[in-house]
Amino acid sequence: MTHLASYLKVAGINARKSDDSIAILIPKRHIETWILCLAGETVDEATDYKRTRGEQELASKIGSAAETLFAWTRPKARVPRACVPSLQVALPELARLE
Repeated sequence: MTHLASYLKVAGINARKSDDSIAILIPKRHIETWILCLAGETVDEATDYKRTRGEQELASKIGSAAETLFAWTRPKARVPRACVPSLQVALPELARLE
């Protein structure tokens, strides 16, 4: 049982069903890591990119990151090995929402 499922049970809330339109997306550190990864940069999940990159630089990459995220959730998409592990876990969650 996941942490979420445990908390929902304690709270008396029904667990998420497989056909619910809810995705669980949890970056290991910050969403900025995912943005940079999706924008084609080589990143790791230990570095704090939120503090080392400017807001404008990150904001300028969101469009291309969103396009890549969409492409990576398509059937038979080829996700590069350089994709950070937490994003690799999130991709099937997003693909499930179709």
